[in-house]
Amino acid sequence: MKPRYYWVGSLMIIVLWTILTLLNDTAKIPSPWAVGLYLATHKDIWLHLGMTLVRLLAAIVLSYLFGGLLGLWMATSKNARRYLLPVVQVLFAMPRLVLFPLFYLSITSGFMAQVTAIVFVTLFYVTIPTYESLIALPETYVFIARSLDFSTGMWVRYVAFPAVVPRLILMAQQTLGLSLSLILITEQFRTSWGIGKFLVTEYQATHYLEVYASILLLTLLGIIGGFVCDILKVRFSKWFIPLAPFA
Repeated sequence: MKPRYYWVGSLMIIVLWTILTLLNDTAKIPSPWAVGLYLATHKDIWLHLGMTLVRLLAAIVLSYLFGGLLGLWMATSKNARRYLLPVVQVLFAMPRLVLFPLFYLSITSGFMAQVTAIVFVTLFYVTIPTYESLIALPETYVFIARSLDFSTGMWVRYVAFPAVVPRLILMAQQTLGLSLSLILITEQFRTSWGIGKFLVTEYQATHYLEVYASILLLTLLGIIGGFVCDILKVRFSKWFIPLAPFA
């Protein structure tokens, strides 16, 4: 998606929101200006957003770290493929979110339980693309790397990384969107801070201005994430040619 589409799309949504506010003169639909003023004058919601960002960043970093390593291990080890791949496929197919209460029961720290629950759901959106991208590499690429006496680091940098990055970038926006959705669930337990917790609490109290401010911040996180993903697509565009790490 072209970067200007984000600005045009955001402007169109604000215009539609304004029109809807004018047509429905009710406190249940506050105007964009009222929401913007609330965000500018209330710092507590930013503290909630900051806590959510910490959870998101921790979960995304861990998902890409462990998911990438797991996919790399399965792609390069016959034993890992034999014993781990069936387990990964079953876990990927099942609704993993239903298991999140187990993390709250077994992990003392509320923060770690929330991050672990998000990682457990999103991890496989990194593992599967990594594994499939490496398995799809022609054997000639591996042969060339061996004939040039590549070290493990060189093989990862010049062969594995270019093969895997395109699919991981394509999955990053979906992973972020899924993580933002999971925040609404995981932050309802064993925490008092987080934009998801704030949104649900204010909704139950029928504080509509605060609800719309929370929704706006979550929406902005998704838009910014999509914008960053598109920048990465441009930055690594030469690697989006299928299976051409030596190009």
